[in-house]
Amino acid sequence: MRTTKLLTAALIGAALVLSGCGGSSDAQPEGASQSGPYAGKTPKDVYDTTRKQAAEAASVRIKGDLVEGSDKVVMDLRIARAGNVSGSLSMGSQGSLKLLVVDGTGFMLPGKDMLKTLSGGDAEVLKYLDGKWMELGQDADSQGIMDLADMDELSKMVLEPTGGEVTFVTGKEFDGRKTVGLEEQGSDSIIYVAADGSAELVAIQAPDGDITWSDWNEPVRVKAPKKVITADELS
Repeated sequence: MRTTKLLTAALIGAALVLSGCGGSSDAQPEGASQSGPYAGKTPKDVYDTTRKQAAEAASVRIKGDLVEGSDKVVMDLRIARAGNVSGSLSMGSQGSLKLLVVDGTGFMLPGKDMLKTLSGGDAEVLKYLDGKWMELGQDADSQGIMDLADMDELSKMVLEPTGGEVTFVTGKEFDGRKTVGLEEQGSDSIIYVAADGSAELVAIQAPDGDITWSDWNEPVRVKAPKKVITADELS
């Protein structure tokens, strides 16, 4: 289905931004930090704690501005391990949409800019689709979306270790929160964790954009939409 192909391409593009390889930065040695919030801990100690917390978290909010090809992808998603997602995506020339996943069933509400693309300029099709949510089916494209909106898959994709040496790098500030940077050899993404000693994941930075992580373990409230075009109708 063309709608899900558009969304899948955008989400996969965003995911690839965060899982690239190569690159380097002004890294510090592997040894334990001598001072600061992680005194006595090695970069790998902190990285392992960050991964463990993300793997056990009940929910998270991710916000990002990424470049995929000639398009800019802007996302704001609240994701719960229980199978619920609420948020929005803007995909440059492809348009924008709202995304819902309720108890494992996905729905998307295309914005007017995306509707023009989906309708192919057909006024009747545009009128039919306008204001209606579309159910995501069981096809490969839809399942790709569901995988990328799954906390286990998301954590695995962006925090799976490559086996390279982990080093501390200079931290940055994201939304007013100070961080400490972690870089793993073989990856061009830098992980930033809270500078308060909690090792909580705050941001991941890659050459093509940043994604911030916040609102850990906060409730994700969703409700199934009423005006829905079913997957069967769209197939």
